[in-house]
Amino acid sequence: MLNAEVMTMLLQLDRDEVNEVYDVLKHHINSLNRGAKNTLSVGDKVWFTHEGKRIECNVEKINRTKVVVRPLDGGQGWRVGASILKPIETAFNPLTGMVE
Repeated sequence: MLNAEVMTMLLQLDRDEVNEVYDVLKHHINSLNRGAKNTLSVGDKVWFTHEGKRIECNVEKINRTKVVVRPLDGGQGWRVGASILKPIETAFNPLTGMVE
């Protein structure tokens, strides 16, 4: 959440200044996505939040700007920015010798 001082400053910007801030933020988001994309592989199990609900997915494809994921329950696929995806924690099962 933005603090009150930053919010006040943003609300005082004129149109040209808002466009400058937008360009800087867009560049920063793209940088975050590129970095996050490098940590993903097809088949990874990940999650993200949509409308307050946790959506758990498999990574199906990694595109230049978005990642294609499909929910574990087989629902509709999503195209999302890599920076919003978080890995689902896996655990080693000593009975099967597998990571689950």
